[in-house]
Amino acid sequence: ASLLTQYAIFAGTFVVFELSWLTFYALLGVKTSNWLFEAGRAKLFNRLTGGVFISAGVMLSTANRS
Repeated sequence: ASLLTQYAIFAGTFVVFELSWLTFYALLGVKTSNWLFEAGRAKLFNRLTGGVFISAGVMLSTANRS
């Protein structure tokens, strides 16, 4: 197949997967927004995600560069 055909297939595949992921992400946000608005849940969510980012930072800072 020509390079243009390969590029078109790649670009089309990317668009389909990207739109699917963004649609899923938006629907997840709509469904979970009510849950997050209940008392204390947003604070719990922020603490959990903050802990994930801190853990990722610690792991990156202790990783060997080889």
